[in-house]
Amino acid sequence: MQHPTFERPIEDIVEIKKRGVWIGRTVLGWAASVNLEGMGLDLRFKTLTERMDEKASGGLGEGDKPHEELHHGETIDFTHVARRDELVRRLMGISDAKWETL
Repeated sequence: MQHPTFERPIEDIVEIKKRGVWIGRTVLGWAASVNLEGMGLDLRFKTLTERMDEKASGGLGEGDKPHEELHHGETIDFTHVARRDELVRRLMGISDAKWETL
């Protein structure tokens, strides 16, 4: 069985979001035979061109609407990620970006 793969530059990651369900809810879902997509991960990418266009037009962080984005980029959603927290730490450590917890 071949797993799907993708390649994106690490510098294009603009958002890492962990999704999940707390352990008690997972156990209840398992007991009820319901699939709760726990341990999920969302990665949002923007190319350098999209980020530069946003900056040039007074987008993110500037102007009257500092949180309004011109380009939302591409989001890839993963479910059932093994060792998700370790992966998030590695992605943040590899990148030269400054990360902010929201």
